[in-house]
Amino acid sequence: IRWYAWSNFFPAATCAVDPAEEIFSQWHDKSPNCSTSPPLAFEMKNGRYRVVIRYSLTAYCSNPNYVVQYFDLGPIGYDKWNDWVVNYNPQYNSSGFVKIWLNGQLVVNYSGPCHYNGSWFPYWKLGIYKWLWMGSGSSSTTSQRVYYVDDVKTGDNTASQSTFVSGSTTTPTNQ
Repeated sequence: IRWYAWSNFFPAATCAVDPAEEIFSQWHDKSPNCSTSPPLAFEMKNGRYRVVIRYSLTAYCSNPNYVVQYFDLGPIGYDKWNDWVVNYNPQYNSSGFVKIWLNGQLVVNYSGPCHYNGSWFPYWKLGIYKWLWMGSGSSSTTSQRVYYVDDVKTGDNTASQSTFVSGSTTTPTNQ
């Protein structure tokens, strides 16, 4: 179980609404034998934030099928800082969970599978990932993004909600 927090800023002048998905934060799969899409990703699409949870109940590498769930989080907050907090327990069984706060408000409270069976603990990445820019025939209507990130924090299973969610004045210990 881990805690993650960061603030981000998307300038409206350089972040036109795009119908093509793009990830701005992800917890990426890292299996010793195969790899796939991130089990947890924060995306932008059509001017809206959304969270994607992917999981497999069977060994993913030998049976590469997985379940995908989308959570719409509303319009993108352009030209302002947005504060994100994530509490994530990546499990492929019912003991998994994902809790997400946006600007101090709980926006996702998911319990259940949220990782791939057979994968290692996912690693967190921040930054724009727009896979449609890599090939021809893209449905993307933009070719550039500017994305600012600040106040990045992580915490292990000893961290608490009060350390990360708005209103806290304490800083978590660097692990």
